[in-house]
Amino acid sequence: MSLALGLAAAAGAGLAAAAFFAACESAFFALSTPAGEAFAGAERPARGRVERLLARPDRLRHGIALGHLLAVVWTGAVAGYGSVWLMERGAGWPSATGVVAATAFAVLVIGEMAPRALAADRPGAWAARCASGLSAWQALLSPVIVALAAFSRAWDRAVGPGPTAEPMTSEDVRSIVAETTARTDLELGARRMITSIFSFGGTTVREVMTPRPDVVSVEVSTSWEETVRAVRSAEHSRVPVHRESLDDVVGILYAKDLLAVVHGHAGPPDDLESLLREATFIPEAKKIDDLLRAFQRDRIHLAVVVDEYGGTAGIVTLEDVLEELVGEIQDEYDREEPLVEPLADGGLRLDGRLDADDFNELVGTRIDAEGVETIGGVVARELGRIAEGGESVTVEGWTFVVEGVEGKRIVKVRAVPASPEEEPEARAEEGA
Repeated sequence: MSLALGLAAAAGAGLAAAAFFAACESAFFALSTPAGEAFAGAERPARGRVERLLARPDRLRHGIALGHLLAVVWTGAVAGYGSVWLMERGAGWPSATGVVAATAFAVLVIGEMAPRALAADRPGAWAARCASGLSAWQALLSPVIVALAAFSRAWDRAVGPGPTAEPMTSEDVRSIVAETTARTDLELGARRMITSIFSFGGTTVREVMTPRPDVVSVEVSTSWEETVRAVRSAEHSRVPVHRESLDDVVGILYAKDLLAVVHGHAGPPDDLESLLREATFIPEAKKIDDLLRAFQRDRIHLAVVVDEYGGTAGIVTLEDVLEELVGEIQDEYDREEPLVEPLADGGLRLDGRLDADDFNELVGTRIDAEGVETIGGVVARELGRIAEGGESVTVEGWTFVVEGVEGKRIVKVRAVPASPEEEPEARAEEGA
């Protein structure tokens, strides 16, 4: 009986050691993930021990692996000896096999899965708890661990590293971010900022620019008084100056240069062009991450956007680019005009400039925005003609009613969920 108790105690010690090393591995190698930030609250002595262990990752990894291997082998050997001992005393094969099976199950659950799961949940705290014992183990078997690490490096140099995992795609990273942020208390704005980083490089200037109809510009022959009024009415502190049309921009007028003249004593200049700065022209297909680098390199804040035919498509500012990352930036000069306004009847009043993809994200639709950018463009495309107030189209289960038109452009749209009768009619019109 005393031998049986001794064998049980020896197996229990092996299980405890296996659990210890499994918890150490899970905790230490999770500290590089966001969950490891909990380690920051550990006491200074424990934190110092953890940092010293992490400073030599090869030795740490081999020391933990060696300890876990020895613990599992010890536990298996004790179980094997115990099964032989039982058979020598008349126990049958079922009893001996049961001892081995129970030990294997205990090693799997107690010596592997359970401690790893517990340590992964709070890696910082568990790393601090394991640090003292692991440091002592490293010191005790230092020559063996150093030899293992050296052999591993020599092997890698001789045969090369093993097959590496395929690089993660942007979609893989998006999925990880979505899963991580869903489990945290990040605000919606912070989540959007994180996700916008991944789409930033694929966004073109055309998607963020101020379109030509909304550009405040000045003709080079405009009187001084009208020029001052135009600059004051502009939303930007830099205004394009052109000759006969906006397709012939000759320079950019800075409000600060204008202010210096207004408050100076020399009076207005005879030639407005003498105040202008050189204009920067970029294609509308340029990616905004490239544009941001160009803005930083050249120290400019505004560029004139040209289309494929060389005509002026609009202007884009540094603020437009940054808003793609951080959202709308409102200053004291911005007029608060929401792009989306909820209505009492469950509908939405939309600014015609609202991006069609943003509307899809807002209401869960999949409106095809090919060839256009905005909701106003979608409605105009579906109508197939110049829109007039009151006209409507039904797309993807939503009816869009034109509420405001300026010139040939749709500026206000009311969107309401389509009634069951409207949807078949819309599909029939599409089929025709």
